[in-house]
Amino acid sequence: MLKYAQHENFEKALELREEIKMVEKLKQKVVAEVPKNGEIDVFAYRTNNIAGAISLVVVRGGKIIGVKNVTTIDASLTESEILSNFIRQYYENSKVPEVILTSHVLEDANQLAEMLKTTKKPTITKAERGYKKNLLKMAMFNAKDHLEKSSSIEKAHYDKT
Repeated sequence: MLKYAQHENFEKALELREEIKMVEKLKQKVVAEVPKNGEIDVFAYRTNNIAGAISLVVVRGGKIIGVKNVTTIDASLTESEILSNFIRQYYENSKVPEVILTSHVLEDANQLAEMLKTTKKPTITKAERGYKKNLLKMAMFNAKDHLEKSSSIEKAHYDKT
């Protein structure tokens, strides 16, 4: 974060600071009792009909090991299509977990799972209850929070010009 600030890349420094704060917040409270062998990625999408935000929560060994938020531009795609496209791109360079939870039902979930299959086909589903629902709620909150913050930063930047 300091390196980016020193090189006057303040947007990236701010983004890293927010991610650090979020991880620290997550460490302080138990969001969900996840099984010790749980390998889960949670994708949540929120939109304000202008822009969107995807929040990814990574759970390995029953612990949350990472959170990533990404801003998207809403185009003519449905929420399901936006999430599917993002998931496809994300797993080009990432390990596929046993379970992928999404905030929206993916129309192409079976096709996507087959494409992501390495040794075992992952389960792609929308969480309905239990600890998975709690993880999804957290990811939805993160996406909403990120969308609000990025929209206000964008508005402030626009107001300056």
